[in-house]
Amino acid sequence: MPRRGLTLISILLLVAAEARRLFSPSDAVRGLEFLAGTFEGNQDASKQQFILRDLFFHGFSKPADVAQLHRFSTSSRKDVQRLQAQRDDVSSALAIRVRTLEISRARHPAEPFSQQRLNLHDHDDVHDAAASDVWETVFVPGPDLTDKATVVNLAKMCSDAYIFGPSQPDWLNTTLGFNHSYSFGWQGDGLRGHIFTDKLNKTVIVAFKGTTIDPGHHWTSKDRLNDNLLFSCCCATQRPDPFWYGRVCDCRTDYFQCNSTCLTQELVQEDRYYSTALAIMHNVSTWYPNASVWTIGHSLGGSIASLMGLRFNIPSVSIEAPPQRLAAERLRLALPPRSADYHIGNTADPIFMGACNGYFSSCSVAGFAFESQCHTGKRCVYDTVQDKGWRLSIANHRINVVIPQILEAYNSTPVCEADDECVECFNWKFSGGESQ
Repeated sequence: MPRRGLTLISILLLVAAEARRLFSPSDAVRGLEFLAGTFEGNQDASKQQFILRDLFFHGFSKPADVAQLHRFSTSSRKDVQRLQAQRDDVSSALAIRVRTLEISRARHPAEPFSQQRLNLHDHDDVHDAAASDVWETVFVPGPDLTDKATVVNLAKMCSDAYIFGPSQPDWLNTTLGFNHSYSFGWQGDGLRGHIFTDKLNKTVIVAFKGTTIDPGHHWTSKDRLNDNLLFSCCCATQRPDPFWYGRVCDCRTDYFQCNSTCLTQELVQEDRYYSTALAIMHNVSTWYPNASVWTIGHSLGGSIASLMGLRFNIPSVSIEAPPQRLAAERLRLALPPRSADYHIGNTADPIFMGACNGYFSSCSVAGFAFESQCHTGKRCVYDTVQDKGWRLSIANHRINVVIPQILEAYNSTPVCEADDECVECFNWKFSGGESQ
């Protein structure tokens, strides 16, 4: 069978396994393997240079395109690697300070994490369990978010995920030596982004693209669909008529009542970003089998990165991402006592703060139902309202505002703290009954 056929089958099996994980608690399916390079103890932080290695686009624009992951051709990749090899100037790379992170990981007594395969099993039994019962503490390499340059460079990677390639004018690191004449297959309306690695391919950073709101881009409608599935209480319904947008699924059972099983099924459909992100992570584990993998992204891309981080218990960093604990719980992802799940944002961004949801809010007028309130992991919040006198505005959500006016402008990074005191969809009642 051709290799492309094998890859297609493996991705379809992965998505099917994820559905079984969510709806068949007794099933335990072997899944992705990420060699996360666990440490035996604390180590001093060190800096690594990261360069753009791959570009990906996962498209589902037509039924025939299901599970097709587009990556630039082998010949193009060789040319890119040749150009990189000719450059002795490491200043063109993005420097990331790496430090040891302490995280909780589900116990697997049979083998250490550095050798085990991650299971696509049902996490309900460990979702809120005590750490002493099902968790063990391990040390893994991750980004040092106390280092300002690291935070800025991670944000630049997130920004570049919106851009076709390094030769484009908006690319924030323009000296990588790439040639835009190569075709990277970025067509359709699916999930896309970039892959950065260190020079030895020991650490891989997957940067997911966030929401595109420009109606001239064909990603806009698919981005909005996934936003409203992930961040609304129930399919972006229960709004006064007429409203700015239609519902995105049929899970509502009555006024302020919703079928939670239906919501989970909607989130794991094969054309949703969560499932396509799983397929991307599968390919990354195949391309870089011995690497430690991190996920990052801005806005919607940051939430997808966080969900992947929780799914595989690997470091993740989001920039100005909407609160995504609601989606994580609906996907039945384990929420460990300690994780490397970080959310960077500012108090003048209504999307990050969960405040862009009124009837006449700019988000609602644009067709987005941002109703979720809570982040998982830890939030690293810049208080721009207090420090700079800013007011809530979606302009403060844009990555090209956040980088120069916040991340680069502040002298230090904020303390990252858990987001514990918040409530999701307090006026909704959820059940597993039939939807209308």
